[in-house]
Amino acid sequence: MSMDRRLYWIWLQRHLPLGSMATNRLLDHFSDIEAVFAAKPAALREVELRPQEYLELQDKDLTEAKGILKAMQDIGGWVLTPEDVCYPEALREIDGFPAVLYGEGTMPQLNRMPSVAVVGTRYATEEGKDNAYMLAGGLAAAGMVVVSGGARGIDAAAHAGALDAQGVTVLVKAAPPEVEYPQETAALRRHILEAGGAIVTEYAPGKPFFCDYHVRNRLMVGMTLGTCVVEAPQRSGALISANLARAQGKDLFAVPSSIRNTKNVGSLELIRKGAVLVTHAAELLEEYAGRFAGMLDIDAAEKAERALSRPTAPLPLKGTKGGAPHRPLPKSKTAEKAPKVADDTRTADLPAIASPQAQRLFAVIRREPCPVDLLAKRAGLPISETLVLLTELELYGCVKSTAGQQYYRT
Repeated sequence: MSMDRRLYWIWLQRHLPLGSMATNRLLDHFSDIEAVFAAKPAALREVELRPQEYLELQDKDLTEAKGILKAMQDIGGWVLTPEDVCYPEALREIDGFPAVLYGEGTMPQLNRMPSVAVVGTRYATEEGKDNAYMLAGGLAAAGMVVVSGGARGIDAAAHAGALDAQGVTVLVKAAPPEVEYPQETAALRRHILEAGGAIVTEYAPGKPFFCDYHVRNRLMVGMTLGTCVVEAPQRSGALISANLARAQGKDLFAVPSSIRNTKNVGSLELIRKGAVLVTHAAELLEEYAGRFAGMLDIDAAEKAERALSRPTAPLPLKGTKGGAPHRPLPKSKTAEKAPKVADDTRTADLPAIASPQAQRLFAVIRREPCPVDLLAKRAGLPISETLVLLTELELYGCVKSTAGQQYYRT
C-alpha cells in the first residue's frame, strides 16, 4: 500500500517555520515532495538552509503527520497540498508558499473563479462597516469570491455582506481549526460553513501556535486577484495586506472617506500612492470583466448593493422572522472603553498563546497612553517589530490605541 503523500507535505510544514523560503528552495531543488522527505544529509547540504532547518529535516518520523491528518478527518475537515486540484495555484507562486492548508466547509475553485480580499480595521466606524458590507455583497452577487480574515469590524462586515448576497466567502483564520479564535466572531464562522463557504488556516490542529498575522495575511493576498482596503487607520494590520499585495504584484484597491475620518487615513494614503479608488463593487469588477468574460455580472452587483444599502445594520437573511433577508453582523461582546483612570489597577489579561516578544512589550505598556517610539525604547525592540507586536496585542484585546498612535492597556 502506497503512502498518503499528504503526510510528506504535513511533515515538511511541521519541520519548517510557516512562510519559510526553504519550502521554495527544497521543492525547486528536489522537484518532488517524496524526494525532499527521502533526502540524506549530504543532499540537504546542497540547499540553502538555516542550521536548525537542516537538523529538523533529518527527522523522518511521520507519526506527528499521521496524527494531524487523523485529527482533521475526525472533525470532518480536509487537508490541501500543492498537489491537490483545489489548492489555489496562485499560492504556489508566493515566497514561502504554504505546504499545507487545513480547512472546513466547501473550498471554492479559486483556480477558475475570480476572488478578492476585502480587509480593514477591527475598530471600524459604522460607515466603514456599512461600506464593507455593501461592497462585499455586490462583489459576491456578481460572482466574485470574497476572502477575508474573520476579525470583527471590516472583516466581519465583508463576510456578512457576501453571505447576505447569497455569495461565496472564504475566511482565512489565524489559528488552528479547532480553536475558536477570535471568540467574538464564532457565530460568523458557523454561518459561513452553513452557507457553503470555507474556513482555511495554515495552523495544524492540536498544536501550539503563535498567532502571526503576516502568515494569515499572506494567504489572503496570495489566493486572490487583488486586495481591497475598505477602512484602515495610519497603523493597521490591513496595511500589512496592502504591502503584501504590492510585494506579490497583486492589484490593490482602497475605499475613500471623509478627510475627517481618522480611521481611514491609511486607505487615503494608499490611494495617494496609487491604489485604485473604488466606491462601488462595479468599479472593482470592471478591472476583471474582460479577463473573466461571462463570469461576472455587474448588473447583479449593482442590484445587490441597492438592496443591501442601509443606514445602520445589515438586513435579515431568509429563514428568519420577518421574511426579509437577514444575517446580522456579529457584534463585539464588550464595547470599546476610554483609558481607565490611573487608580484602577485592573487590566485585560494577556493570553497564554502570546509570543515571548509580545509578552516583553506588554510588560512595559502602562495605563496611560504612550507613543510607539518610547514603548520600543522601553522594551529594547526595533520600532518596526514593535508596531507588529502592538497589532498582535490589539487583536488580543489587551491594548488599545488613541489619536496620535499612542497605546495603553485596556
